Amino acid sequence: MSLYQFLASDSPLKDVQNPNIEIISLNEMAKRNLVVPEILLNNKNTDPNEKIVLICESEELLHEIEIRKDNPKGYAHPYTSKKYVSEITFRYTDIRAEQLIKYISENLLISDELEIWSIWLDDLKEGIIETKSQNDLTLEDLKKVLGPGYYEMPRCLKIKK
Repeated sequence: MSLYQFLASDSPLKDVQNPNIEIISLNEMAKRNLVVPEILLNNKNTDPNEKIVLICESEELLHEIEIRKDNPKGYAHPYTSKKYVSEITFRYTDIRAEQLIKYISENLLISDELEIWSIWLDDLKEGIIETKSQNDLTLEDLKKVLGPGYYEMPRCLKIKK
């Protein structure tokens, strides 16, 4: 089983990309004087112009917030009836949680409610659902749902205007 965290809303959710991640080709690696792994050099099927190598300045920067559209009829379906679902991935820190609060506030300009879920895939247990107003939302609320070491069962935080 894997942990799956997602946002759900009745309004479209904006994608967020990690600005520190870049995907480049083997030729681009060579131009930048980066070490190309032997396994890639020796593979005859590898196109040297195809962008297949992920680079990032540090492991910590690799874990910035990323939000991308997902299929609402997929893993989220048993938990939410919202029309729009986006997977959220990141390593929890208070700074990133503050960024997420800003993202939530922007979404609530066009929607009355946003759900944040944390579930185990293929473990269809009933979840704990907590509701907060946007003005009462705290970092601790987000940490309970998205932070490390908090998962006991499916958990949802509904945030209302």
